[in-house]
Amino acid sequence: MWPSEEAVCDHILPILINNGIKWIVSDEAMLFRSFGRKKRDTALLYRMHTAEREEGSIHMTFRDRNLSDLIGFTYHKWDPKDAVSDFMRHLENTAEAFKDRDILVTIAMDGENAWEYYKKDGHPFLNLLYERLSDSKMIRTVTVEDYLRQNTPESKIRRLAAGSWIYGEFAKWIGNPYKNKAWEYLAEARKEMETFLSSGAADEKTREAAWKQMMICEGSDWFWWYGDYQHDFDRLYRLHLSNFYVIIGKQPPGYLKHSLYANPG
Repeated sequence: MWPSEEAVCDHILPILINNGIKWIVSDEAMLFRSFGRKKRDTALLYRMHTAEREEGSIHMTFRDRNLSDLIGFTYHKWDPKDAVSDFMRHLENTAEAFKDRDILVTIAMDGENAWEYYKKDGHPFLNLLYERLSDSKMIRTVTVEDYLRQNTPESKIRRLAAGSWIYGEFAKWIGNPYKNKAWEYLAEARKEMETFLSSGAADEKTREAAWKQMMICEGSDWFWWYGDYQHDFDRLYRLHLSNFYVIIGKQPPGYLKHSLYANPG
């Protein structure tokens, strides 16, 4: 599983384990913080890890941020042949540095973000990249599942640091006064949701509709954009919250009629 925004913390592990998730991927920043590393440690990075909890265990792999970001943010400016050659050089140098043992280099990035900037949606780059990878004598592409079938992770994560792929923190979603106020609006709606469910008065169809609407309101992009004066997102967020109140048969709070940017405090 790819957790949304590669955002993780120790508290979500029991939930993932209880729902049958076998492995997750996150950013290298959380790995190094989990082990108290102040400097980048590729020997620690290029391997799978396991977190053992009361509920069971879950495996984790952490992406090479440098290589992932080259694909995500840099190579679209390059000629595809030059970009692929540069990427392969990085991988081959890494393989040479660890030639005494097998390593796992994880490349992970948001699926849709990069390709709109590449020529022909990235097809020339990707086709050449996979051709070079297939021909390589030093590198083999594997899925995480395939890797785990052949390798038993020995590294244990006692406590997983909290953060996301963006600077290893959550500041993109919380901390700004507009973002914080949006969270307060959502928290009030969740309280109303709990009261609504505990009353037992609604039929199953209405409960499903309320949950669906609540999940829409909990989407991470609302909080991502707050603070950037994206007024359309502000309007839509308040509209979706208002719709939730309508579904559960309550009058939407008056503050949802006004732009959050007009009253962040």
